[in-house]
Amino acid sequence: MLLPRSPYLASLALQVITTFASPTSSANATIETIDRDVVVIGGGSSGTYTAIRLQQLGKSVAVVEKQNRLGGHVNTYVDYFTNTTFDYGVIIMVNITVVRDYFAYLDIPMGTFQGYVPNQQTLYADFASETNVSTMYNDAQVAAAVLGYAAQLEKYSYLSSGYHLPDPIPKDLLLPFGTFLEKYNLTALAYTIWYINEGAGDILAQPTLYMLKYFGLLQAQGLAGVSGMQFVNANNDYQSLYNSALTHLGEDTNAFLDSVPTNVHRNDTGVSVRVATPTGEKLIRAKKLVVSIPPKIQELAPFLDMTSNEQALFSQFNNSFHYAVVVGNTGFPPDALIENLNPKAPADLPPMPAAYAFAPTPVEGLHIVWCGTSHYEPVAQIKTAILEAARAVQRTYNYTSPEAGGPKIIQFRDHSPTQLEVSVEAIKDRFYDKLNALQGDMNTFWTGATWESHSSSAIWNFTEYEVLPKILESVIHMDWLCFL
Repeated sequence: MLLPRSPYLASLALQVITTFASPTSSANATIETIDRDVVVIGGGSSGTYTAIRLQQLGKSVAVVEKQNRLGGHVNTYVDYFTNTTFDYGVIIMVNITVVRDYFAYLDIPMGTFQGYVPNQQTLYADFASETNVSTMYNDAQVAAAVLGYAAQLEKYSYLSSGYHLPDPIPKDLLLPFGTFLEKYNLTALAYTIWYINEGAGDILAQPTLYMLKYFGLLQAQGLAGVSGMQFVNANNDYQSLYNSALTHLGEDTNAFLDSVPTNVHRNDTGVSVRVATPTGEKLIRAKKLVVSIPPKIQELAPFLDMTSNEQALFSQFNNSFHYAVVVGNTGFPPDALIENLNPKAPADLPPMPAAYAFAPTPVEGLHIVWCGTSHYEPVAQIKTAILEAARAVQRTYNYTSPEAGGPKIIQFRDHSPTQLEVSVEAIKDRFYDKLNALQGDMNTFWTGATWESHSSSAIWNFTEYEVLPKILESVIHMDWLCFL
């Protein structure tokens, strides 16, 4: 049994631990120094969850977030005239234990997702040809495909959390997803998966492994309405969840917004993170580092001196691009969900880049649109494509803008990079074994979508059961060594 240390010993131990992980004392003379058990880089879904849970478990924590808020891909629109809100980034989660517990702790009511607006109607259009179209598959065929898909997922229980692949890796997981769906007569589900997983690029060409992660058993059960697994939301205000988290953490004491790490120093005794904040530079000394941002070289290189192993792994990632947008002055019906569909293409899927759909909102005159691309395109081109898609829908259904000037972009959010993936050859070469082995190396732990999927429900579950226990064990071990 590990004995608790006195506050004096705790302070002394942290000083000893961080002495060799910190820059020279002369360089720090005018920098505020902050000592914490754990420092988290990134205040999105996974980073905020990690920080809150560590705080609940009695550990001191600091979060560094570049935006002026916590929440990452959460985007909540606020209509200040009516105080109405709606979400256009994260929309739904699955009703599992970690989700319920997190919402309850942060005192945020959880609602059941029943569509974007009451009495929602769904229309289909081929945005490219500007024609009114119908889906290739009916509801019964899609429902049957959901059940068949869930049955396939049950073969791969190890995909429910993280990437822990057997050796050898089943050949089906390496097939192009379109081939996998055809093999098991599940193509009727392809459009639904494409729509729900906007930003996944050309899903039919993706390795099946990734698509089974992005649309996993939790999502399939939620879509099928399995008892206890329904889709839930934050009553059109996910930002309130993260605002509550910020209050619990403490802004400017444990959560540093509008802040970026400028240098991270790691060794076997601890870590130190120099941070540029609105109130000046700070030095955070900690026992452990958690990185929750996408592990792309260009994301990490500005502040992290990566090991050769980290560089070799992270350099293999490719990614897609995803944008969440609010548009106005379209003249679209306030209850209309208008989905992009190409009946001439395999599984009805429009080619990339594509606007997925225009979804109605509780604010009159506003719709949400999501856009995805497989390859980088300048933001100006993405915005042009979105407005052209809106005009194409207008021409298809004879809608007219109520004001001059045509459709307008009201808010635009770039969620890129999304869906970090490696080649099939890299997967065969046990890439994910090597990636998982990074956990704890150089006193650094990793979490986020790359390590699990882009579902917050799944990310929190992964963090809770796979990452937090390792962090806690490592912190306790370091405490014990210092106590001795």
